[in-house]
Amino acid sequence: MNTSSTATLLHQTFQCLIEQLVADLHEAGYRDIRSAHSRVFEHLPAKGARVARMAEAAQMTQQSMKELVEYLELLGYVERLPDPRDRRAKLVRLSKTGERLSATGRQAMRRIDASWEARLGKDRMREMRSALSEVLELYGRRRDPKARKPDPVRPKEVER
Repeated sequence: MNTSSTATLLHQTFQCLIEQLVADLHEAGYRDIRSAHSRVFEHLPAKGARVARMAEAAQMTQQSMKELVEYLELLGYVERLPDPRDRRAKLVRLSKTGERLSATGRQAMRRIDASWEARLGKDRMREMRSALSEVLELYGRRRDPKARKPDPVRPKEVER
């Protein structure tokens, strides 16, 4: 049995997942994508978002997010357009190439999920997803990733 902390196991598992995702994307022809780019795609809603909002959601500096976005824009995966609510601000959104990359990434994630389910079995996979969802709720996160709330310093009080 592994004696690592739960946090360490979760972090290492996530790193393995991202490494596999990037390997699958490279195999599909997206050889310029790196693991750091996942921070952009993970926090980029379909309607687009400002860099500041994406950085906040990714828990990173605006400068770091901006650098990732600029690089992905040079590669043609994202584009920055004027925000219709404030023409001075820019929205980041997927380009057509970025949409194809995203679709390929979703397919890869389905394959990764399937490989985990093949290893763990349907019941254990369902239990793992349920347990992780409950932990997210403990920290004030909803099961819907689009309905994210800022991270609190500690878990909400559990009702007794």
